[in-house]
Amino acid sequence: IHSLTEHQLRGAPTFAPTRLTQSEFVNRLGRACRLGDADVVASLLDERHALDWLNLPGPDGATALHEAAAGGSVKIVQDLLLPSGADPTIEAGFLGTPLDVAIDRLAKLQRTAPINRRREQEPDLQLLVCLLQTTNIWQASLEGDLGRVRHLREYEGMRGDERNRYGGTALH
Repeated sequence: IHSLTEHQLRGAPTFAPTRLTQSEFVNRLGRACRLGDADVVASLLDERHALDWLNLPGPDGATALHEAAAGGSVKIVQDLLLPSGADPTIEAGFLGTPLDVAIDRLAKLQRTAPINRRREQEPDLQLLVCLLQTTNIWQASLEGDLGRVRHLREYEGMRGDERNRYGGTALH
């Protein structure tokens, strides 16, 4: 048994899989993040230019992190986007930051959803908000932005002493 296909044996040209263009990548990643499709997101993050294109906005100005927050995709935010370098501080026009998007989604759920749906989805959305809040103070701390750290602590109620999975804190 040969590993060559019949077309290859006949001399027909073979085609390598096509690489995604920048706009195709951004659109597919945003859609997968909003729909919570972690397998597709992981696959796209393996693309050659993924890290260069991760924080680029889609046609509506939203990044993949905005889309994941809008979709309530905690796993994608926590396990895929943030470790790959998604920037939680990017503002997308009228949407604001990914944190703003997550807070809006949580508030809408609390206002309009039936109680059984709230019980099912609220813990994940609260975790997402917490994750993005902590990320903002961590980001500000890592960048040495004392003004933003002060603002987040005084006006947004972030303590900065929450421990990450390695035991460190933003102010540590």
